[in-house]
Amino acid sequence: MARKSAKLALAAAVSIAAALILALFAVPRVRDLADKRVEAAIDSLRETVYQASGLRLGYEYAAIVSTDHIDIHGIELFREDADENSVLRRKVASVGDLSLEVDLWAAIAGNPAGFLKRVRVTSLKLDLVLPADRSIYEKISAYLAEQAKRSGASELPVLDIEVADASIAVDAGLDGAFTSSIPSLGISTAPQRIEAAASSLLLFASAPSLAGKELFLQVSSLKASSDAALSTVSIAAALSGRYGEYSIADLPVAAVLKGGTIEASARSDKGLSVAAKYDLGAAALSGELRLKEYRPETDLRGLSGTLAELGALRYGGALKFRYESGRLGYEGALTASGSAGQKVGGLEVGGATAQVSGSGDASGLSAVSVSGTLGGYEAGYSGKLGYEGLSMDGSLRLAQGKQKLTGRLKGEKGVYRLAVADGELAGLSVRGLSAFADARDKVLALGLEGTIIAAGESLSVKATGRYDKTLSFIGA
Repeated sequence: MARKSAKLALAAAVSIAAALILALFAVPRVRDLADKRVEAAIDSLRETVYQASGLRLGYEYAAIVSTDHIDIHGIELFREDADENSVLRRKVASVGDLSLEVDLWAAIAGNPAGFLKRVRVTSLKLDLVLPADRSIYEKISAYLAEQAKRSGASELPVLDIEVADASIAVDAGLDGAFTSSIPSLGISTAPQRIEAAASSLLLFASAPSLAGKELFLQVSSLKASSDAALSTVSIAAALSGRYGEYSIADLPVAAVLKGGTIEASARSDKGLSVAAKYDLGAAALSGELRLKEYRPETDLRGLSGTLAELGALRYGGALKFRYESGRLGYEGALTASGSAGQKVGGLEVGGATAQVSGSGDASGLSAVSVSGTLGGYEAGYSGKLGYEGLSMDGSLRLAQGKQKLTGRLKGEKGVYRLAVADGELAGLSVRGLSAFADARDKVLALGLEGTIIAAGESLSVKATGRYDKTLSFIGA
């Protein structure tokens, strides 16, 4: 019995030793097989990336951390543009670290569909040049659509993607430069849908249309979704921002990217709504602003002085705008009204109303009509208004009931002249009256010449004056 037990123990020991010896040789070979499978998978990924986007993929090294965890470090994506003499290579994206949670045995068995479970991307950087790099998005969309067509389905794998410390830089040439940073972003895919969410996103923009000031926007509570082919992407978020000394509070916004265009809208429950459309191919922006009993001070911060007083008025109307090939254009009609006790520039505007309509560009209003009522009087201006030098050339009208005065106002850079046609207002008759104002210095210089008739008596006036803190005239 003892000899039989000894034989069994010896056989077991030999078996264990043989298993250990076999493991010493087999484990490295299995690991080597896995390494080769991973390298083959990455080579296959390189080819897929090129077919899908036209970009070349490179990386520093890949490491199998554990049986279900692979790290790929130093990933770079390059765009290659060739001519007859050379090939221009430009990096458009890089990833510091790509961590993959995988089913390694699926890779060894040659089952790529079950290989990938979760992806974590760290230090993602995109560096795009428009309009050239727009073709990357178009190529990816076309590739996904073609793959769906070939397979007879548009289903995506179930996958979770985490992105940390991402940044995007866009050079749009004459249209400006844009940068964005995303601290964290979560993306999940389902057979028919892609969804993404981020707690915050920062955007800086510098463009000729911003008049030398930088635009800063912060997007919070960002949610985005798309179909499997990325043909329609929907985005919803809350927007806040700063432009120069002005800032806006959180404003709900929504956008849809479809067919080479971006359509966006923003709406405030205080009476503001904006809708805009951007054509990626033509680099053209168009849209409409609508106001209804809207007070700008409720959403806009940083107003001071007269601007703060104007921001407290109530506005209505609509304004259409467009920006294409470096040119800005707009047209529409807006109204403003004051409430009891409100003042603008020291003038009581309670019960006053004003209407502005016209069209123009970045240089000014080529055709503008301004009218308003204040203290029983009606006033109006029709003509041109240039922003640079505040140039004006148009007709003025001041009326009370059936009596009115009309004239021609012309000038720029602080010097203006007014010629008044014969007329009557508030019991006064005017004949050949002209006036000028010179506001180039701190003291306003004034001039007046003409004839005024009151209560049957005629008074010829020719005088000059000034206005500092008080008004004074010299003449007869």
